[in-house]
Amino acid sequence: MMRLPLLGLLITVGASPAAAHGIDEYVQGTLVGVSAETVVIALQLTPGQEVAPAILALLDADRDGALSAAEEGAYADRVRGDLWLAIDGRPRELRLVSSSFPPLEAMREGVGYMMLRFEADVPAGAATHSLAFQNLHQPDIGVYLVNALAPSD
Repeated sequence: MMRLPLLGLLITVGASPAAAHGIDEYVQGTLVGVSAETVVIALQLTPGQEVAPAILALLDADRDGALSAAEEGAYADRVRGDLWLAIDGRPRELRLVSSSFPPLEAMREGVGYMMLRFEADVPAGAATHSLAFQNLHQPDIGVYLVNALAPSD
């Protein structure tokens, strides 16, 4: 009998319409994954239509209407510079391990998003660790969502 009310709740929540982001916001969704050896920071960056021109100006440095690998790398480095991760109170270096960028037109329309994945090493030796993360990228237009995955170990 206990399963029916819970199932009903899950169906109701699952049936609710997806929340859209504001057209004047730069939604920055972060997923933090932790294992005994590595912390993964996966970012999904979605500029709304009204703020897309400012983000595109940062991305398309040569203003040719297309993103080169160098421009994508420069933006990923800019984002990385705005992130801060500390493990056990000590700052850790984040390294870019993957990235994907949509067509510029999709971002102009407010539907394209960038995916950036960073990793940092967890220091060996301790049975437990503390983790602190901060995202300071585009705070004047940014809206931040952070979720953490529970480690399996």
